Amino acid sequence: AMISPLLSEVVAGRAPELMTFTVDQYHQLTQSGVLLEGAPVELIDGVIVCKDRRDGEGSTMNHGPNHGFVVSELFEILRSQLHVATHHVRNQLPVTLTDCTEPEPDLAVVVGMRADYLKRHPGPADIRAVIEVADSSRNYDRTTKQRVYASANIPTYWVVNLPENRLETFRQPDPKAGIYQALAVVDAVGTAELMIETDEVLSVPMTSLFPPA
Repeated sequence: AMISPLLSEVVAGRAPELMTFTVDQYHQLTQSGVLLEGAPVELIDGVIVCKDRRDGEGSTMNHGPNHGFVVSELFEILRSQLHVATHHVRNQLPVTLTDCTEPEPDLAVVVGMRADYLKRHPGPADIRAVIEVADSSRNYDRTTKQRVYASANIPTYWVVNLPENRLETFRQPDPKAGIYQALAVVDAVGTAELMIETDEVLSVPMTSLFPPA
């Protein structure tokens, strides 16, 4: 996609600041039909950003098949192990982190039942883990998304690195610094453990996400 010359000027300090949106204004854009319901966008720092779910090259508007497989597989693995009375998994749905940031992680493990969120999206206190499945977006997921999730004090953040067939795990958020202090990598034949509560740990075999050729 072409980079807007104006954005380059803003970054260089040669143009006025951009007008940003609040979450409420962002929702109004969908309710009024300016943004289509389910459009592949999310609100980050008040800016509407296209979600990138490609496998390598291609349009950000399209789901890559590998991305879709891993998201679906992870959803089923986590859902099958969760205590359904206390937690559930959300699949590519919004989480409201601040009054100007509402990302749509590929997966989020949240407290409570689905019906608890009839009137609102989960907020930071409701979220136990977020997962992004990344190909061309992986540097963005390691930087901007890490900052967003750590700043919201989300306990665990996972990046499934598709090109390198590995899982990158981030724990111990430092909200003030916007980073996670504990980083680890699980390779394609390892098993990852996702702690939801001190007495609830989910097990994810990497061979389910990265089947041997």
